[in-house]
Amino acid sequence: MATNRQYDTTCLEHPQKTIVFICSTCSDNIPVCNKCIIGSHNGHVFKDLEDIEINLKNKINKDFKTQTLPQLSKLLENNKSQLEKSDNQLKQIQENHTKNLETLTNEFKKIKDIVNIKENDFKKLLITKLDENIEANNNFTSAIEDSNKKVNNILNTQNNNKNNNQNNNQFIEIVKQSHICKKLLSNFNNYPQYNEVSLLTKESNFELVKKNIDGFLSLVQNQNNANGSNSLDQHQKYMVYRGLRFFVYKNGCSIENSTKLIAIYPGSHLPPVFPPNVSEILLPDGFNQSLDSLPPSVTVLYLFNISYQLNQDSIPHTIQTIYFGDGFSQQFHFINNQFANNYFSAFPKQIFLGNVAYPYYGNSQYYHQIHVHYDKNYRFGKSHGWTLCDTIGKYSFNQNH
Repeated sequence: MATNRQYDTTCLEHPQKTIVFICSTCSDNIPVCNKCIIGSHNGHVFKDLEDIEINLKNKINKDFKTQTLPQLSKLLENNKSQLEKSDNQLKQIQENHTKNLETLTNEFKKIKDIVNIKENDFKKLLITKLDENIEANNNFTSAIEDSNKKVNNILNTQNNNKNNNQNNNQFIEIVKQSHICKKLLSNFNNYPQYNEVSLLTKESNFELVKKNIDGFLSLVQNQNNANGSNSLDQHQKYMVYRGLRFFVYKNGCSIENSTKLIAIYPGSHLPPVFPPNVSEILLPDGFNQSLDSLPPSVTVLYLFNISYQLNQDSIPHTIQTIYFGDGFSQQFHFINNQFANNYFSAFPKQIFLGNVAYPYYGNSQYYHQIHVHYDKNYRFGKSHGWTLCDTIGKYSFNQNH
């Protein structure tokens, strides 16, 4: 028995127009109207609905009912799961927002007289970031609700359509719904990109705050929530070198304030803000950045085959110990020149030599100022007073700890 239901044959792009063709050029058999033909589908090849072969009609019907429709229930389940995940993450962001405000207030108490305005600026920035995340959540919620509405409408339409004698309008509606479904399914995992931030503090020298207040606090995006993942990093967070556990820093990741040992991941720069008590830094092969930003709390350096060319002013005077690891390929003139310029009272107390490319000769005038240690892989001559040490070796980032 024929149904009197009105079928939806309006164009997806132009709701005031009726679907009259199927675009053969486009791979998804997109239904189009007369306006589409001179617009986004200009120059394409079309099939008149009246002239479509029965085999093509059967194929579209079969694909829609056997392949597309069964996936819609999975889409609904995924939407529910993603929405719950999104709400939970927003809750975490809000909790972190509260912690950020508390941290901000506590830190600014120390220098309240000179940073009241800056405190308000950071609060506004945090609130803006929170508002952006709320807006992302709201937009995602609206998108999910719209998707669910379309899915339920299609499912209800198909459940109500029990007539096996399909007329042309029924077929047009199926073509349209098939296209809608494919668009919905193509956005199956379109999870929102949140921009969660955390507040980092630098307390190494409050006298510098007046001149560089922007370096005291900064907002950084949490690597663990940038894409909705609960994993803190795609690789390891820590590595072990010479029995010491180093935090592996990659550009943009956050560092806990309690961190004392940091290894810079290959291709990354020094962090813009250091933890207040960081004391040891490992610089890998290819590192190519000035060391001027190292805070005074850093007293130990581990240098490998770095690209940055060292000179007499490159190493901060606060450095007490330097490990020249396997592969270090620069001559040691910069150390002698540092001594020659009367910096020896603070630089450095001891150096460790591994499998380096050039010998360290030192300067007899300053032997008493520096303790030299070498391992079994140091292949050059040794001087009186040098001591043998454990193998310095090479770091390895191919580990998880």
